[in-house]
Amino acid sequence: MISIIIVNYNKSKFIKDTLHSVHEQTFKNWECIIIDDCSSDNSISIITDFIKKDSRYKLIENSKNLGASNSRNIGYESAKFDYVIFLDSDDVLTVDCLINRKEVFVENELIDFAVFPMGTFIKKMGDSNYVWNNFQGNTLDRFLSHDLPWALPSVLWRKSFLKKLNGFNGKFRRLQDVELHTRAIVESGGNYKYFNFPLPDCYYRIDNERIVFKNHIENKCDGVISYIDFFMRYLKEKNVKHKSKFLRKTYFKFYSELIFHYKSNQLSNDEFKIFVNKLGECLDKCKLNNMKTRILIYFYANMKVWFNFKGLNYFFHKII
Repeated sequence: MISIIIVNYNKSKFIKDTLHSVHEQTFKNWECIIIDDCSSDNSISIITDFIKKDSRYKLIENSKNLGASNSRNIGYESAKFDYVIFLDSDDVLTVDCLINRKEVFVENELIDFAVFPMGTFIKKMGDSNYVWNNFQGNTLDRFLSHDLPWALPSVLWRKSFLKKLNGFNGKFRRLQDVELHTRAIVESGGNYKYFNFPLPDCYYRIDNERIVFKNHIENKCDGVISYIDFFMRYLKEKNVKHKSKFLRKTYFKFYSELIFHYKSNQLSNDEFKIFVNKLGECLDKCKLNNMKTRILIYFYANMKVWFNFKGLNYFFHKII
């Protein structure tokens, strides 16, 4: 049996589609726990309509805003069943998602978690062809580099393993799933599998209407800094050697995003400098800001003519 955990905050525009995709599953032995993090829209009304029609839906209302990580932890700790899937309140499952994932765990009963391909959409299903299904390479290196092999809805967890991980890190405002997945790879010791089926079994919404730009950038900056700082210490504590260097790539990924927003006039010069200085202080603290990094960032930031050349960001991400 599978517990589906959904955290909702003011997603009344989208959550009906998410809950409907759960209801339509061919696999019927599920519960769906929705944690509402003090929404001010009509989300609760939509959720309670589903509960009235199907008792497998359950609602937990936070008395104060706790954030996604703490809310997800409340959800999985309340789960009755042995297997857990986390969804955002705008994700969608295909009708056979749960039955396919259940069968995989039956056949691989000793693994801690399993990863599956995930599709994307913007406004409606089918309007984006991108599929998140590139699981090649060293997955730990890729997460530390922010070259993400998978995202939150892609994973079916064994609940006992989530307990071993102590769930999500409540201090993270962004990159919560990236942080959890990075720790999971280390703590599992390789005891997980990915299954690159021909078609995705879940879909992730990439509609930018759901993002408040200023909050998005501020929270992501805090998330990147928290991620780099945490994993510098964590890798050392776990005696995972020669991996901290990849954290420079996470820094560069966000730095290149800041450059893009600055050149697109979405960030003022003062705002850009504030974010860059915060990132630089983090690198200095973690002793990642060596001469090579400073030189590469200088050249990258001061490019004029060939800044928009295709593949440039990929090239710098590889060599930094």
